[in-house]
Amino acid sequence: MRLGAGAPIPGRSILVDAAGFFMSLSMSMLTRLFAGQEHSRAVSAQTTAAVALGIPVGPGLGSFLLDHFWWCSVFLLNIPLCLIAFI
Repeated sequence: MRLGAGAPIPGRSILVDAAGFFMSLSMSMLTRLFAGQEHSRAVSAQTTAAVALGIPVGPGLGSFLLDHFWWCSVFLLNIPLCLIAFI
């Protein structure tokens, strides 16, 4: 299967849409689960965890996948994660 140079654009747009969906979903869940001071702590913990994991893990994992696998593997990695989150 050969994909042209324009293939990353739709793939990336799907990833952005999924990220927006899951971030808003998780924030709404935190609003229902926590109240007052606990809510602000939960939001801070979630945001800190996302940044603390995303900054070091994202580029390292992406470069590993690009070095060892097909370039679309960086997009395919998110499919199981999205399926787990939907369930």
